[in-house]
Amino acid sequence: MGPQHLMIHNNIYTIYFVDNKNENLIMEDEKIHSGVIDFITKEIYIRNDLNKNSMKYTIFHEITHAFIDSYGMLQIDWNDEIVSDFIANYIDEIMQKANEVWCEIYS
Repeated sequence: MGPQHLMIHNNIYTIYFVDNKNENLIMEDEKIHSGVIDFITKEIYIRNDLNKNSMKYTIFHEITHAFIDSYGMLQIDWNDEIVSDFIANYIDEIMQKANEVWCEIYS
């Protein structure tokens, strides 16, 4: 699986599917994660050995992080109203982008 590029708002994110030993999957807690986003480089790293359910969840999860970043909402103090508004505004686009990635992997 080669890298995939996604345009989200004004940013281009590159998704890499990597081995579970890839250093980019290790966060500050020193644990290996299923997916990680680097907000500075606009890179997303996802383990390539996940089962289909975990892969789909991780793709949606990391792309949602990208949307939060792209729309300048990283520093927001989230509450249920803000979460609900965010989902209402962006769920269709998040699903579209995640499905693009999913179809590329499993087509």
